[in-house]
Amino acid sequence: MSLKAILLDALNATALKRVFLTLCLKLFLFPALLLGQDHAWWANNVNWDESTHWSSYITFSPGMMGSNALPIPEPLGVAKRPLGLSMGTVFAYNPEDVSDALYFNLALSPFSDRFQISFYGMPFEFFKTSHRIKTERKTFWRTYENNVANGDLQLNTYFRILEETFQRPQLDLRIHYRFPTSDNVGAARFTDTPGYFFDVGIEKTLINKRLKDKYLKKYFVNLGFYAWQTNVDRQFQNDAVVFGAGVKWDQSTAGWSIYTNGFIGYQNNGDQPVLVGVGRHFNGVIIKAEQGIHDYPFFRIKLEKTVLGSRFFNTFRENRFKVKVVDGPTT
Repeated sequence: MSLKAILLDALNATALKRVFLTLCLKLFLFPALLLGQDHAWWANNVNWDESTHWSSYITFSPGMMGSNALPIPEPLGVAKRPLGLSMGTVFAYNPEDVSDALYFNLALSPFSDRFQISFYGMPFEFFKTSHRIKTERKTFWRTYENNVANGDLQLNTYFRILEETFQRPQLDLRIHYRFPTSDNVGAARFTDTPGYFFDVGIEKTLINKRLKDKYLKKYFVNLGFYAWQTNVDRQFQNDAVVFGAGVKWDQSTAGWSIYTNGFIGYQNNGDQPVLVGVGRHFNGVIIKAEQGIHDYPFFRIKLEKTVLGSRFFNTFRENRFKVKVVDGPTT
């Protein structure tokens, strides 16, 4: 073989090696290049005008964000918790968006049984979403690989306006406020913006004599107003009508419930979520299974347990205004 042929073979072998190594780097060492989750990918995905902030491209609605982004008010008939501190987890499933979150709820009644205040927080949400969902939600490229978030702190107050009698139903008022304490807005998990809602609920007991009052059957319905801050200057607030209805069977320490709830926003951008659910509670444990049927593409399961019960808080309330009398010195 001539020297020229040997040199040509060597050059061809070197070129093949270079191509092979380049493919290996792209396929195995830099998979991000295949998906294009960099600034160029994001700019092309949102058709960026080179001036608008990235958060303006994310739609603040339940249908276009993670499963816990905007709270969907529970029906008033099943929303109140027993006094105490509860811990729970909520698992939400969508074939392209799976999440598991940890939360707590602290319910207090410091003044009267007719008034309750509760604090709700979600310190951790673990999630995984597909590339298609990230593209559809216009995820910001810097948060593309994120998989942990924390939610907003929520404050709920409940007022018993009328006690139930034989002639009239029970009447309750709920006022809710959401504090902007969340993160991962760029991953479309939370909004980090304030919001509030208030609603009025009625509840009426129907005694079933065939069950000899083993269970108290109650119907409940609520209606109210919801508002939350968006990220669009021309529509800085979205407004919605809150609704909920259902029936529950209660014992002293256990019960069942079937319900539907949601709200109807006016922007029609995934802001009209509707859920149906079934719940079970017993001995301080609450289990709920809920399915979204409109603008909420998730099936979720909640599991909650009271870890610090009402006995401690009732004792605190009973002793709150007691004055200890100390005898003075005798003469």
